[in-house]
Amino acid sequence: MVATVDMGVVNPGPDPDVADLMAVVGAPVAAVKRWKTGDIGNPHVVCEVDNPDDIDLAVAGPAVEAHFSEGANVHFVAVSGLNELTVRVWERGAGITNACGTGATVSASLFRDWGLVDSKVVVRMPGGDALVDLAGPITLTGPATHVADLDMPYV
Repeated sequence: MVATVDMGVVNPGPDPDVADLMAVVGAPVAAVKRWKTGDIGNPHVVCEVDNPDDIDLAVAGPAVEAHFSEGANVHFVAVSGLNELTVRVWERGAGITNACGTGATVSASLFRDWGLVDSKVVVRMPGGDALVDLAGPITLTGPATHVADLDMPYV
């Protein structure tokens, strides 16, 4: 099964508590070429690198996240093909995760702003691939799996 969802609008994200974030964090993010924040209902820091697998995510993720007052999801992203990104994810409150739909969307949007991809972007994450369409209303398309039927009482 495949699902497509409307992701809303990517807005500028929060500012870190230091002027030169990557210099303050230092060695764990030495491979970062540039970075920017975005917000799509939750804050994200998107870092461009040559190879996300070269980043020690367990060290770099929390080191970057710590400089945002409400935390932030941190993504290490590389262009891996024509209109294709490879992303590794550090999620605030969860740590390393295999995928992040809002992170895929913000990453694609910021990489388009940088002129590195067009409006339709395949985002490859350890947990699977997603298609972000930035033309018109932003949508995210990816595999969906039925897990359970639940009845939730109103609280």
